[in-house]
Amino acid sequence: CWVCAQNSTGAGVGALNSWHCVCDAGFRNSYTASDVSAEALEGRTTERVCVACLAGQYGLDEECTACSAGFYSTTTALSECTPTEPGYYQPLVNQTTSLACEAGTYSTWSAATYCSDCPEGYYGET
Repeated sequence: CWVCAQNSTGAGVGALNSWHCVCDAGFRNSYTASDVSAEALEGRTTERVCVACLAGQYGLDEECTACSAGFYSTTTALSECTPTEPGYYQPLVNQTTSLACEAGTYSTWSAATYCSDCPEGYYGET
C-alpha cells in the first residue's frame, strides 16, 4: 500500500490508486483546474497532485472558488473566506483584503459589499 500524496487523504478502505485520494480542503486537483492546458499536462505522471488555492480563493471538493463580494482571503490553502468586519467592505470577488469605509460612511454588518453614507447629524471617521 502507498500513502496518498501530500495535501490529500484516502477516500476509504481498499483504494486502488492515487485517484482514490481526495485533496484536502484548501487544495484543488491540478488535473481538473481550468488553468491547466493539455500542453502543461504532457509528460506528467498520472499521480494525483493537490495544489493550494490562491489567496482570494477558498477550496472545497477539490476545486478553488473565488471569494464572493463581502469576503476575502489573505493566504493560500484556505477552506473558507473571511467576511469583512463592521467598518470595512469589499465590493469585488477574488480579493485578498478588505477596504476601510471612507470618512463620512459606515458599515455596521459583516460581509459588507458597500458602506452607507452617515445620516444627517452623524459623522464617520476613517
